[in-house]
Amino acid sequence: MKIFQKLSLGVLSSALLLGGVGFISWRVNQQIKLNVEQSLLKGVDTSIIVGDIQADLRKIESDNSHYFGRNTSGIPAAHLQKEERQEFLERLVQLEQKLLELNQSTKQRLKFDINHPQQKFEDEIELITIINDLQKKHSKLQNIVQNLLAENNSANERQLLSNQLDSFLHEEIYPLLEDYQRNFSLDQIEKTEVITKYLDNNDLVLGVATGVALILSLGVGIYTARAISLPLKQLQKAASQVGKGKLNVQLPETQDDEIGILAQTFNQMLSGLKETTVSKSYLDKILSSMVDSLIVVAPDGTIEKVNPATSNLLGYSESELIGKSLKLIWADEALDIQTSVPNFSEVTYLTKEGKKIPIAFSSSTLQNQRGEIEGLVCLGRDITEKKQAEEKLRYQANYDSLTGLPNRSFFLDKLKKLFELGRTTGQEEMFAVLFLDLDGFKKINDSLGHLVGDELLITFTRRLKECLRREDTLARLGGDEFAILVENIQQLRDAINVADRIFRELDKPFRLQRRELFISVSIGIAPSTNNYDQVENFLRDADTAMYHAKAAGKARYTVFQPQMYKDALTTLELENDLRRAIEHEEFQVFYQPIVKLTNRQIVGFEALVRWQHPEKGMVSPGKFIPLAEETGLIVPIGYWVMEQACRQMRQWQSQYEVAQNMTISVNLSPVQLNHSKHNDTSNCLEKIKKILEKTGLESHYLKLEITETTIMESLNKTTSLLEQIKALGIKLSMDDFGTGYSSLNYLHHLPLDTLKIDRSFVNELGINSDKLSLTRTIVNLAQSLRMDVIAEGIETNEQQAILTKLNCENGQGYLFSKPVSSTDAEILITALANLTCN
Repeated sequence: MKIFQKLSLGVLSSALLLGGVGFISWRVNQQIKLNVEQSLLKGVDTSIIVGDIQADLRKIESDNSHYFGRNTSGIPAAHLQKEERQEFLERLVQLEQKLLELNQSTKQRLKFDINHPQQKFEDEIELITIINDLQKKHSKLQNIVQNLLAENNSANERQLLSNQLDSFLHEEIYPLLEDYQRNFSLDQIEKTEVITKYLDNNDLVLGVATGVALILSLGVGIYTARAISLPLKQLQKAASQVGKGKLNVQLPETQDDEIGILAQTFNQMLSGLKETTVSKSYLDKILSSMVDSLIVVAPDGTIEKVNPATSNLLGYSESELIGKSLKLIWADEALDIQTSVPNFSEVTYLTKEGKKIPIAFSSSTLQNQRGEIEGLVCLGRDITEKKQAEEKLRYQANYDSLTGLPNRSFFLDKLKKLFELGRTTGQEEMFAVLFLDLDGFKKINDSLGHLVGDELLITFTRRLKECLRREDTLARLGGDEFAILVENIQQLRDAINVADRIFRELDKPFRLQRRELFISVSIGIAPSTNNYDQVENFLRDADTAMYHAKAAGKARYTVFQPQMYKDALTTLELENDLRRAIEHEEFQVFYQPIVKLTNRQIVGFEALVRWQHPEKGMVSPGKFIPLAEETGLIVPIGYWVMEQACRQMRQWQSQYEVAQNMTISVNLSPVQLNHSKHNDTSNCLEKIKKILEKTGLESHYLKLEITETTIMESLNKTTSLLEQIKALGIKLSMDDFGTGYSSLNYLHHLPLDTLKIDRSFVNELGINSDKLSLTRTIVNLAQSLRMDVIAEGIETNEQQAILTKLNCENGQGYLFSKPVSSTDAEILITALANLTCN
């Protein structure tokens, strides 16, 4: 309206004409004002909202880094203050509100353009699509943050969720905002060009009006033209500069008319564009702070942009990478950006020095509206440490940490491959598995310590390697057990030769920590000629053969025979039956009398356990006693026998006067003694005390028999335990004397009451003069130490006569009686009672 006031003051003579021109100009300017103000101001509002959204996202990312980041002193989510949690969640709500505002603002702007078809822009349709995607992503973002803030998360779960949030922001949210900003900038530029067109059209209309006015009044025309066209020319020039990307333009706002309002609106539009530019700068800063590599690649494979992390990783400067082909750093020679660049996988980058770096790689394409690829965004993370950790885990899973040898898993895998190869090709080569176990290794560990034991295993490993060929496989199965896979042999003798080489190598002593040690091994050999159907059976049978070698005297090899496996199954079945026998009370106590040799009167009994199997009948003690000792079942069996024998003797003493001074002898297994020595010795003593208290038998009527070998294996510890037993009033007897390696120097220190001469001496009395001399020596030794003597295994009158002549006091054997049941033993006691009465 103020323009018409200016015109009316100088155009009185041409009021009607200039009024018409002024009316046309007013309508045009009103249209321009409406279009420019509604479109450009909406653009400014939209730009501000985008800036707010970016600020909120940066704050979320900052909070994630602060509270959960790997490189900062993050506070676990479970320890966040309630206000901090609420602030984190409220920021998500604010972000959602900003997205709604951005959507509404963009849609209003689009609605305006639809009502004015000449100003409709395709880019705004793209903006709406991006906003919808952002709102969908917000739901997922809210999901991730809520899971991240859950109080029951573990540290690993929080780290994974934090990484997921960081990855989600960079891979899905920020790229969408970049697309929005790019489309928004294009939209603004197009609007600027439209404004220019409007202004150009308006100049044409005003020019015509000015020409008509010049006919009436040249002076008025010149004044009008200068008053109106000059500010519009300034606006046109400024719009052109903005279209070229120059944002430092500023129109004067001195006029208070419509031109002044238009200038103010134009300046507001420039302010919004500048904010968008500042946001882009801030995004560049974010990219600079990323620890992962980011590379933007053109459709032809040319690198367009990299972040500092890429330069630090590869050793190239930014200028050395930009403009170069991606193949410069890509180890895969068959690179085609259109087809072969993976979306997510593990690839290899090449550094400037040619070093290969494993990369966890992901990429996403940049496409235009026609679906054409405009570029590629590549993200990469150095996983060198991860690969090294995986390699270390693989090594630990397949190799022994002490010796560096393959372990059981590796050995079985190698054996399986060899086994399957023969089945697949049908040309099975002969091979063998050797199972090795060091003899007496436990004694070395117990006496010299585990450090010496470990050093011995390492040295032993080196010795073994010297005995093998390059194609043979040596593995440590665990402890002091080793296995050797001998491949491509012609006959079993080839595998035996390996065992012989090992034995010869072990003839030389081991020198460890100024000590000289000798070690031997027992070896079991399982050849492939046994037609195995499962690879695990090789080790099983080689192990079985090794145990046969140990049982045969150690320091030798044994080749597996099918009968060994059958025997092992029989032993396993017997062990299971033995465990059930304890529960079902299938054992019985038999009693063999001990007599005075001069008159054959019974002075006591030895309690012997027997097993009445429900299906197999009476099982020989020679079969189940060694198995019971090996499995430790002899401990409960031994105490059960002791209790039954003490109770029976107490019953006989109460029934028969002749039994008043009889003793009951019970064998104390070496396993029972070892069990006591390695745990609490009071355990054994307490059990014996309780048995005596429970049965009512006085302690001096109980005699415990311990073998010579058991006593001498650990003399000091055994002596201490025997002295405690002796202190209870119980008598002690050394069984099988003469068969072990006892030193006579120590014999007088042991708290013994009786020596029992082993049956191997008694059987050859009258036949072998050496045995006779040894027997005489044992009797004399016992008498000098004030010990009783009992001879075992007397079967003939001649043996009894010789022993009597040697002053051996007591004996037992089939000559007098076999071991009998308690009922039959009572018959013997009754007969003795009758004999005494007569």
